Amino acid sequence: MELERRGKGWGQVRWVESRGEFEYRLRVTLANGEKGRKSVYAKNKTQLGKKADELKAKAAANELTLNPKKAQKLSEYLLGWYRSDARPKKESTYQVRSTNIKRISSVMGGLDVDRVSIAHIKRCDRALAESGLSSSSRKQALAVLRKALGSAYAEGIIPSNPFQKWQRDWTPEPDEREVRALTMLEQAQLLGLKDGWTPLWEVQLVTGMRIGETLGLKWSDIDLPENEDGYGVIHITKAIHRRRKGMAVRKEWLGHGDTFYLDKPKTSRATRDIRISPTVCQLFRSIKARQDEERARLGGAWEDLGFVFTWHRNKRGGQPIFVDNAGRNLQRTMEVGGLTFHIGVHMFRHTFITDQINAGVNVGDVSKYVGHSSVAFTMDVYKSFMEDDKTALADTASRLLEEVRKMASLQEVAHAK
Repeated sequence: MELERRGKGWGQVRWVESRGEFEYRLRVTLANGEKGRKSVYAKNKTQLGKKADELKAKAAANELTLNPKKAQKLSEYLLGWYRSDARPKKESTYQVRSTNIKRISSVMGGLDVDRVSIAHIKRCDRALAESGLSSSSRKQALAVLRKALGSAYAEGIIPSNPFQKWQRDWTPEPDEREVRALTMLEQAQLLGLKDGWTPLWEVQLVTGMRIGETLGLKWSDIDLPENEDGYGVIHITKAIHRRRKGMAVRKEWLGHGDTFYLDKPKTSRATRDIRISPTVCQLFRSIKARQDEERARLGGAWEDLGFVFTWHRNKRGGQPIFVDNAGRNLQRTMEVGGLTFHIGVHMFRHTFITDQINAGVNVGDVSKYVGHSSVAFTMDVYKSFMEDDKTALADTASRLLEEVRKMASLQEVAHAK
């Protein structure tokens, strides 16, 4: 047999370092239609040629059988699946998958993937509940498993998908959401401190953006009108994230990738354009003016990356701010100002939504404006309906900000006394 030949049906020859032998592999199709590969090994090509001829003869006489495939464990399949999407997901999506794969594998990872049943899934959910995992986290874990087994079924790896018979009332009910919004007095007390972080908190209160979306804004994302009475537009297409240690730079990221990266917003609806009132446009103009002054002061120490919110330090001028930095500085501002009420950076978003609902704006417009995944989600969390008026939404936001500013001025006077 001519082993160097590479014609159709002649198989493949390679050197297997781990065995110290040559391998001849032949594609085999059995009489029942089953397909697979058979291999023979030898120390030299002369012996390999003889074994290859024997293998081909048996294949022609239908005397070969294929070794049964080794069953794949669920944990093995999940690890191979979680980054296998044809369309790459956001990095945060993969992180969520990774976390939940660990949870699932700790309970039922040793099962053969084609043997997973509804009973196994129910036992897994009970085990996670007994471990102290919240119902929302368990629901998320089951959603990841549903997605993975759906892919396995589509690929023919499993004969059926147990989730096809899954009943809705078996899925854990999410934890009751407790929405905490800032009162008008609390907003005024915070803005009345008037430190370097105040413009960021004002933008959060008047736009309701996620903090990562706000900190990911670049000046190229904001259209400000030439006249002072005109409305502007913010194009929200990305959010900023800190790059974790060991995280590889991905081509799907929308920019950078050194100490930080820009990725798509949280949901598909989160990529959106929002209208901003003349008052908010003026707020952004004042932020730009202060940034220009800081750029001129630092000169060559300023790294112009185009971000709206940046550090104003000699060694980090122009560098973007991360979400955790904003959170820590919010707490520091509260402590310095002597404010004792509880607040987190996400509470600005809750406050915006709650204020809009209380002002009577249509719930569908609020949901779209803030980029919620669905109107149903907004209704579930905030329990309200409103009239359809997008311009009224922007006007309401600026009016509320003006009222808070007036109260903030009174608070400033009180602090001075």
